[in-house]
Amino acid sequence: GSESFANLRGGGAGRRSEEISAVNTYQKELESAYDEWVDEWGDEIAEAPAEEQDSVIEEATLALILLLTNVGRKRIPQAVELGLDGKPLSPATATRLAATLTNNETRLRESLAPDLQRKLKDALSDEDVLEAIAAGAGGKAVGGIMQTLAGRVATGAGLFWAVLNQTRGDVAKEANIKIYWRWDEAAHHCSDCLEFGNKTYD
Repeated sequence: GSESFANLRGGGAGRRSEEISAVNTYQKELESAYDEWVDEWGDEIAEAPAEEQDSVIEEATLALILLLTNVGRKRIPQAVELGLDGKPLSPATATRLAATLTNNETRLRESLAPDLQRKLKDALSDEDVLEAIAAGAGGKAVGGIMQTLAGRVATGAGLFWAVLNQTRGDVAKEANIKIYWRWDEAAHHCSDCLEFGNKTYD
């Protein structure tokens, strides 16, 4: 299974159970959306005629990006809400949220999608996969290839912590309070946490 971005045992250092529950929900929804996509498109990709494979793969990946983007647009604003903790939404935070949602979609479209398309096209020229297709088990074989990127999809939930802490930083700045962004040593962290965590911010 994929790594979790929260301490499933309960409240980690400085993190309330509501936040942990929220990020776990985001991760599970990403995983569920991906699994449903694999189930829906595995057979269709495997059974596509050779001359239509590229277009079917492109259609499938576009459908996936839409699914994952919608999950992000549903869950990432919740990180802002938790970070505000009842404080009003500032224009700066609203602007950052809009940019984050756009950047998340761009990352999916420009990074995940082409990597997935390349992997699927390579799979459809692999002898073992071709044998499975010929034997009527192509959907299962292609689905297995698709699942090799499931963990990468799940790591998208790490964005929740970055947005949460950036929002807290905005609130603290408004109140002229210094905050310390502490890593939870029990959790797996995204690149944003590694870059910005364990530091004091004005």
